[in-house]
Amino acid sequence: MGQKSKLVTAIQAFDGASRDEFRHFLHSPAWQGRSEILALWDYLQSGDHDWTAQGRKQFSGTLPGVPLRDVDLRLLGSELLRLIERYLVWRQIQRNPSLQRTILTEAYLEEGLSKHAGQVIRQTRKLLDQSQLQNSDYYQADLDLYFKEVTIHPQSKGSDPAELQEYFDRTNLAFITQLLRQSCQLLTNSGVYNTQFNYGILPDLLRYVKDNDFLGVPVIELYYNFYQLITTQSEIYYNRLVEQLPRHIKAFSPSEIKDLYLAVNNYGIRKVNQGVKSFERIALNWYKVGLDIGVLIDKRRMSVITFNNIAALALKSKEINWTKRFVDDYCEYLPASERENVVQFNLARIHYLEKAYASATECLQLTHFKDSLLNLASKALLAKVYFESGDWNLLEYHLLATKAYAYRQQRLGYHKRSFLNFIRGVEALMARKPNRAKVEQLLQSLSPMVEKEWLLEMASQA
Repeated sequence: MGQKSKLVTAIQAFDGASRDEFRHFLHSPAWQGRSEILALWDYLQSGDHDWTAQGRKQFSGTLPGVPLRDVDLRLLGSELLRLIERYLVWRQIQRNPSLQRTILTEAYLEEGLSKHAGQVIRQTRKLLDQSQLQNSDYYQADLDLYFKEVTIHPQSKGSDPAELQEYFDRTNLAFITQLLRQSCQLLTNSGVYNTQFNYGILPDLLRYVKDNDFLGVPVIELYYNFYQLITTQSEIYYNRLVEQLPRHIKAFSPSEIKDLYLAVNNYGIRKVNQGVKSFERIALNWYKVGLDIGVLIDKRRMSVITFNNIAALALKSKEINWTKRFVDDYCEYLPASERENVVQFNLARIHYLEKAYASATECLQLTHFKDSLLNLASKALLAKVYFESGDWNLLEYHLLATKAYAYRQQRLGYHKRSFLNFIRGVEALMARKPNRAKVEQLLQSLSPMVEKEWLLEMASQA
């Protein structure tokens, strides 16, 4: 990435508040004293200006006096970028009181001001002991702080065997929690759980954790069960996490809670997709937990897939009124470009269950998804509406159009076959005098196939 790209991209990433704060930052003589830097910032952040050769020439013309050479302008841009980076570091420090205390302690010690450092350490210890956070970062911070306490008071700590044992115990806790957390994160992000990795000391560590009562520590207990769930896919660990995670929310950072929640959630959704009926209600309740603790909304946005999954599970559980409230309360978090489509699609699902077929049809006719899978899901629902309302001519035309649409999609993989098999199943049910046994046999043989349960239900009524 070129210099221009880094500079302009960094500026464009700033929101209004950050731009105002950075301009105040630039006014400080502690950071810079050149008027050209402030002029360059004002030039680049106001309007659609770039830092190409033409852009540099245009900016140079705005400066009083003799225009700068291109090499001087490039250096000016580099200096502004360095100031942006310095501002970002400063801003991170301002937002992190714990980091401020760590830096201040180290600065005092470097200046030989041990009493000043000791006071900061005592304040830090008090705050750490009062913290509800009990994650791996907490244990690492506890270890680092204990080491500083030993350094400040070597006469009372470090020489005592009990104190030395305390230091080793804290080191143990920090090491175990960090290794478990990082191992789980790597496995979660890799998505290749069946691959034979060399886990190093991890298997021995897990046995050590289990045999030495470390599972009483919430962070270790959760990550232990999380690791076992990822690697074994056992429902035992799923149930443990479902029970434990809500109780320990305050012990973890929001990002950690989100990672843990989503891994548990993905397990439940896989079970639902595998046709395990008992997991429909479990998965719905877990989604409700996610709504309550706020992990399903990121920067005031909820994904379309998550929204549709929640509505689908609620309707499968016949919670129609709850689904109506969900659609109404959470539609504002959908991407604006897809909001109306998703709302109409889910209202159609609700109307279909209420057997308000005309209303369902009206909603579905308003949907125009860019996503091929969502488009096919909408068309499959409309086929069910036409079938159950007895609109055979419309259904026949609709199936022909849906089949043509599905064949045109090049990147659907097995999903294309799944929807084409659905169409084949509906066509079998539309026969003038369908043979129930043969239709059911056909439906059982078609795989993969969406809406198989509905098709078998319709066949049983033929």
